[in-house]
Amino acid sequence: MLTDRQPARPPRYELHDGSAYLVLHRDRELGPTDRCPFCGKQHWHGEGDGHRVAHCVKGRGRTLIAADGTKLDQAAGYVIRTRKAA
Repeated sequence: MLTDRQPARPPRYELHDGSAYLVLHRDRELGPTDRCPFCGKQHWHGEGDGHRVAHCVKGRGRTLIAADGTKLDQAAGYVIRTRKAA
C-alpha cells in the first residue's frame, strides 16, 4: 500500500524552471506508463515525452516525498519519459 510519505520506491523527478515534477516512464511512445505512485494505476498519454496533466482520479491532491526530501505534487502533473530500446 502506498502512503503519502513512503511510496514503494522513492519517486524520480526532474526540475523544470525551478519546479519539481514526478517522472513516469513507459516502454514505448504510445504505451502505458509504469504504475503511478500518486494513484497506483498506469496512464496512457499521446506521442512525445514531456510534461503532462496528471490523469489520476484517486490520487488527486496527493504529495510524494523524493529520497532527497523534494516534494512532488500531483496537481503539478508529471513528466513522461520513454525508455530507450537497448
